[in-house]
Amino acid sequence: MRTAYQYKLRPNKEQIATIELWLELLRRQYNYRLGERFSWWEENRCPVNACPLVMPIPQLREIPDYYSQKRDLVNTKDKFPEYKLIHSQVCQDCIKRVKLAFDRWFKADKNGHKLGKPRCHFSYQLSVISYQFLAVSFKLSVFSTSSCSFGIKN
Repeated sequence: MRTAYQYKLRPNKEQIATIELWLELLRRQYNYRLGERFSWWEENRCPVNACPLVMPIPQLREIPDYYSQKRDLVNTKDKFPEYKLIHSQVCQDCIKRVKLAFDRWFKADKNGHKLGKPRCHFSYQLSVISYQFLAVSFKLSVFSTSSCSFGIKN
């Protein structure tokens, strides 16, 4: 039997400010990690029939994959202390969403159609904070920050 519970939170002004700060930091993290992957893609791709003959081929950079970006979260938290406020699993989930978006760009669906290039998020677009715990996963969806209504799904 599958059960789902939905609760309506009524946060105070301080909690609203904290959640909005977290959403902004996660948006920046998403855009930065996506930018890392796009810069690697632009630097390391070259058409096979148009390889430059007059200059040496540069050394290829390591691809910023899911695990290397997760390892880099430690450096991010050292450089930017405000990221220490966010739980590590939430930041890892943000990187997981980048990985899924980037993988969908290269792989075709069952009909053979490829999806479009992933886009950067703006401040009003990112509205999910996911907590993945042992047996239960919580997803905090911000439905509307102006009216301060939040929902939790498990």
